[in-house]
Amino acid sequence: MNFDGVFKKLKEKSSKVANEKSYSLALAMPGERLRIEGYRSGKGMRRRLSDLGLTLGTEVEILHRQGGGGVIVARDGMRVALGAEAARLIQVSLLGRKENSQHV
Repeated sequence: MNFDGVFKKLKEKSSKVANEKSYSLALAMPGERLRIEGYRSGKGMRRRLSDLGLTLGTEVEILHRQGGGGVIVARDGMRVALGAEAARLIQVSLLGRKENSQHV
């Protein structure tokens, strides 16, 4: 099974745990447009994410994903880098996919 196949299976498992429409941001692929649906964290992490503008309902696009789960997301013309642990705690839903996304 290739690398993308492994992440597809993990994404499917993650969506079944949260709900049928959401999965962990750490499993998102470059070019996906997503909406933040929830957090699996305490107040401290939620506050830090809010300070970065990553609040519930915010739409983001995945620009780059590292194999370990870290991501760079774009939001309103701003880029935000998140480590694997922070990305794992954010639940998102898929809005769409940009066909010709550039990997940053």
